[in-house]
Amino acid sequence: MQEMQKEMDSMSPEDKRMMDSMGIKMPSTKNIPKVNDKQLAAAWEDENRLVPNKDLARLSSIPATPSDASLPSFITKVHTAYVNYLPPNEKSNAEAAFQAVKQNASINKSNTAISFWLMGSPLTAIYIMGKICQEDPGNIDNISNYAAMMTMAGAEQAAVPILLNLNRRFPGNSTLLNNIGQAWFGLGDLEKAGRYLDSAIRIYTYHSEANYTKSLIEESKGNTNAAIEAMLRSIKKSYSTKKADKLKKLGKKLSGKDVDFPFPMPQDPLGLEKFSWPGYPKTVNESIFLEETWKIFREKCEAELQELKAKSVQLEQALVEALQKRTNAVVRASNSGGKTSTQFLPWFAPVATLKLSYLVDDKDGKLEQQLKTRANAWAVVVQHVSQFSDEKDASENLLSEKYDPLIGEGRPNPLAEYCNSVNGVRNQFLEKSNKEIEMFQRNLIEEERKLINDQVYYAQYINWPEDFEYIKVNAKMRWLTLIKNQSPQFQGIGPHCTTDESDQEKIKKMAKLQAFDEVACKYHSQAKIGFMKFKNDCSFFEGTIEMGNFIYTRKIDSDDHDRLIAASLQIAVSAGSGIEKGPVQAEAKAEVGGKLEWNDKEFTNWEVWSEVGVSAGSNMGYGDKSIDIASVNARIGMNTAASVSGKILSQNFNLGK
Repeated sequence: MQEMQKEMDSMSPEDKRMMDSMGIKMPSTKNIPKVNDKQLAAAWEDENRLVPNKDLARLSSIPATPSDASLPSFITKVHTAYVNYLPPNEKSNAEAAFQAVKQNASINKSNTAISFWLMGSPLTAIYIMGKICQEDPGNIDNISNYAAMMTMAGAEQAAVPILLNLNRRFPGNSTLLNNIGQAWFGLGDLEKAGRYLDSAIRIYTYHSEANYTKSLIEESKGNTNAAIEAMLRSIKKSYSTKKADKLKKLGKKLSGKDVDFPFPMPQDPLGLEKFSWPGYPKTVNESIFLEETWKIFREKCEAELQELKAKSVQLEQALVEALQKRTNAVVRASNSGGKTSTQFLPWFAPVATLKLSYLVDDKDGKLEQQLKTRANAWAVVVQHVSQFSDEKDASENLLSEKYDPLIGEGRPNPLAEYCNSVNGVRNQFLEKSNKEIEMFQRNLIEEERKLINDQVYYAQYINWPEDFEYIKVNAKMRWLTLIKNQSPQFQGIGPHCTTDESDQEKIKKMAKLQAFDEVACKYHSQAKIGFMKFKNDCSFFEGTIEMGNFIYTRKIDSDDHDRLIAASLQIAVSAGSGIEKGPVQAEAKAEVGGKLEWNDKEFTNWEVWSEVGVSAGSNMGYGDKSIDIASVNARIGMNTAASVSGKILSQNFNLGK
């Protein structure tokens, strides 16, 4: 670090100005606190610890489980201890936020507390939720979420009595069982943690948080296979790069079958099967009008291609501009010291790559072999057509030798016979040649149609919207070029023949060229949680804050407090039929609902479902409908995630005697 600082100090003013102009801020090591080797070793151990150490002091301080009647007073006691723990400026900020929330009747107060948690202000979130629980002591969702917040913040000893009370009243609730397990885990009692987590997993096999923590416990015991199995259950419905990396470290290589990808691939997303083209002539009479029809068809294809080429140029420029904006956003995020973030990859790129890359990858050489087979097959067709042409020419020469001497003044002039004989030879050539060409082209077009559709479907999830539009246009150009360049053989009528007027009438201009189906994201979902709004499309996830006249500004800068704490939210749109009593459960599938999952780096999963018992799959909308979860009616259940170190509440937090 000293050597690095020396190099930076020696930079010329010109170099420093250039770096500034590029938006690159030079780091400094001058004000880094002194640390010794023992402190570094301890920090390294904390950072890499799989499970927390057993905290005997906090375990022994856990109060008795309150009765139903005494639960409100217990929550008041916890909140009072929490308020006493907060620094004065943090306390005044939290109270100001709570008063502002109370005055805004358009938003749900408890969901607003959760939105503070989501935006990285857990101390304010806990304060508001504690006040709300005192105002409405009968709201089980709020009490459960309050206990979950206390657990994730580091006050598991205060959360356990609340959770045990709720679990006694609402047995078999996967959210409560998970949260109790996570609380015991945070206190270092792995035996109790494992029992409750196992219970949550028995109710909901793919419980994301319970399985993740179960995996950590098994890994800490050296049970690698059990750790892998639990992590696979965690990632099955809720993929994240963090889980994938964990599995890789455990020695498990993920495959597509290990994760769910909920969006069924449409059979023909671009509408390629709707395109038609003229037939392949088998007789000279057909050839006359089909040759003209093919000419018109190719002209229409070429006109469409020219329009697409112009559009491709425009999209390419938009793509470059979008890339520059994303690059600038990455630079700003890297220079902000973690205060701002950006979406580095399209939303579903990692899981789509894992699940769908087989559509376009050629790891086994299948596509390469297909190309070779296709080239060889076409070479055979060309050889046969050449052979058929030579046979036709030879036959016509013989006919010419036979009939030409008979044509002229004073001669028999068997014109009709001559005409029919030549036409018969040419019909035979067209029949044999176009049969082979058409069969080859049909197979080629079907293979390419499937490949283009696969590539477009895959591209929708691994590319940004601007890139995808460019890919779509080029896919359309590829298809039009393919069908335009078909090469049927044509033959004119024989000598001394007259054109069939009825056939001539069949020469019509082609109808308008079939339009492509528009491939746009059909999976949209959005949720409003308090004053936070989330919008999710196939490749893009966006979160915004809609606070109206309420402006909340933190007046302190604390890296410990201003951070995103991993967890997941289970959302249901009402307390209607189909939703069991007690907190919203992780596996709930009733009416309209969803799930938002995140870790300390990113939002990882947005799941939405619609209709009783019908899951819309991990992450996204149902069918081609847009699903809107409104904040006023939404019930939210927080599922606590595992946390080994870095709690925002220190051991100085206690409930007193």
